[in-house]
Amino acid sequence: MVVTKHLPAVHSVARMKRALAYIMNVNKTTIDDVDEIQPDFDFKRSFNSDGVIQKQLVSGYLIDDVETASEEMLLTKQLALKKKGNSKSFFQSAEKDVLVHHLTQSFSPDDKLTPEEIHKIGRKTAIEFLGGDHEFVIATHVDQKHIHNHIIFNSTNQRTLKKFEWHAKKTYNAYRNISDKHAALAGAYIIKPETRRLKQYGSYHREINFKDEIKSRIDFLLRHSISLGDFENKAAALHLDVDWSGKHTIYKLLDHDQKKSTRARSLVRRSEAPKYNLEQIFDVTKRNDGVVFSASEIKAAYDAEQKKLQEEFQLRFTLEPWQVEAQTDEGVYVNLDYGRGKQGTVLIPARSLEQEGGRLEVFINKNDFFYFINPDNSKDNRYMTGATIAKQLTNENATPLIKKNSHISTIHRLVEQYNFLSCNGVTSGTQLEDLLDRFNNELDATESSLNQLDERLVRQKQVSKALLASQSGESFEQELAQKLLTSLNIPEHLTYEKSEILADQIEIETEALRDRYKNIGEQFDKIDDIILEYNYEKDTDNKNSFIN
Repeated sequence: MVVTKHLPAVHSVARMKRALAYIMNVNKTTIDDVDEIQPDFDFKRSFNSDGVIQKQLVSGYLIDDVETASEEMLLTKQLALKKKGNSKSFFQSAEKDVLVHHLTQSFSPDDKLTPEEIHKIGRKTAIEFLGGDHEFVIATHVDQKHIHNHIIFNSTNQRTLKKFEWHAKKTYNAYRNISDKHAALAGAYIIKPETRRLKQYGSYHREINFKDEIKSRIDFLLRHSISLGDFENKAAALHLDVDWSGKHTIYKLLDHDQKKSTRARSLVRRSEAPKYNLEQIFDVTKRNDGVVFSASEIKAAYDAEQKKLQEEFQLRFTLEPWQVEAQTDEGVYVNLDYGRGKQGTVLIPARSLEQEGGRLEVFINKNDFFYFINPDNSKDNRYMTGATIAKQLTNENATPLIKKNSHISTIHRLVEQYNFLSCNGVTSGTQLEDLLDRFNNELDATESSLNQLDERLVRQKQVSKALLASQSGESFEQELAQKLLTSLNIPEHLTYEKSEILADQIEIETEALRDRYKNIGEQFDKIDDIILEYNYEKDTDNKNSFIN
């Protein structure tokens, strides 16, 4: 399995240099060079005492030389300070801000991936996660059974010179999901494979979550118990141990390998009132009217209810082979296209799938959540509901969406958009599609121009930081600057001031183009949403079958 971590952020220059030195340790990152496939990045190579060629699994991104990675990252920060009118040196300052972030990616020996493959997974993950705008160094450690990547990236954006904002849960989820995607596509196990093989939907049994299972059994018992004693007897029949002897009410599943008992208070959120303590159970059971299952019936009744719940679904649809990017033990990654050129993938877990010949049948609920990953812009990554996923995928492949509960909505949204359509001269479905195509072509052209400008801006910032360092009174900064100036092939007449004027011009052009892209995108979204809604309603009326 792949384990991802975000280690404590680094706040000092000394710690930053120590962290980079640690991850690039030769003894941890060096292997024999037996891989004939050359990557699109260079590893440092050397000969050992036996004359065998070795390589160090360390590479950089937007870094000229990994040996001077810390200095290059600090130059980027120096440029950001200069841009703000601050002349102090980052090299001597004791900044309290986060300088770099440190991520890890650990792989199981069972994954049977080569160190080079694991390194490549890490690079793909980091580039996608950071949007290609942050300097980073990645090192693959091979000194333990579980090969793992260390990724240290600059908190300062190379293009915008802004700080990377780490929002604990949201940002980590984005990193983990991107990592899981690239690892799964490369053949790594994300979780134990035996729990994720494709099965018939009705026969899938979820991986046990002790708290959820305890709550499920208690809730059932509360509906079918008429006293504390009755509750306790029936709990035993459901293999649920209840202990009221101490200060706290505690529970334990006897038919699962639960090592530690669970407190009643931990079964609800902190903001919620207690629900499973002795007092609450007493109050609920004494109010029951006696129409309940007996102790001898309770186990069979509970099992029947759980089976029914497992077989429940609200939406069913078919995936065409061309919609599937990859199939893994975890499930399938499907291609999804929504809104103004936002293409990405969504993982549909194996528990929601049935294999039907060459096709896959999907069973999900409207309010299930799926994580959408946009490889071009991680800021677009988000959770999407089952209803949105189902509507989008069936609209793309023109297959019927089967709904468990019959409900036909109206096309009121199309009516609401009538004025918008009239202003754009749209009076027919053909004109609607033509208008969408026009907007789509404009978006593609604008996006291409933006990408080119971004590349120019990143390079110009590299030039600026090198020229800024050349003006420093510190000899080591001047030496690094000269090295960068030579690597970037910068004309001798170019000064820092002139470089920044060029960068400002690119930024102004970029900002204007981004405004245009946003405006076109908003129009595109309106049209796309209308078409999607229209096609969905038409499909609902003409093709859907409903299960009673």
